[in-house]
Amino acid sequence: MAETGPRTIVWTDEQRAACMKAVASAAGLVVVGAGCGVKGRSSAVAGVFDCPVVDDLRRALTDGECDAVLIASAGDFGAAASPSDAQAVLHAHQRGCGC
Repeated sequence: MAETGPRTIVWTDEQRAACMKAVASAAGLVVVGAGCGVKGRSSAVAGVFDCPVVDDLRRALTDGECDAVLIASAGDFGAAASPSDAQAVLHAHQRGCGC
């Protein structure tokens, strides 16, 4: 049976990864990538989801091949008054990606 839910990138930390996997499953999301804001740890998060590694949240928002980005742990994203963070969210919205 083909997976038909929204293609979603999950951005979370390692401690929340298993919980977010359960949330994604219950919501019918098709996880097409996962990662976290801790340098060098995105592969561990993606391993929980058995999906490709995403190591750049801004890029995922800007041009990720997904329908939605589920951000459960933003890390330092948006913590400072960075125009690049706001631009990334704007690009996601403009291309129809929910976040």
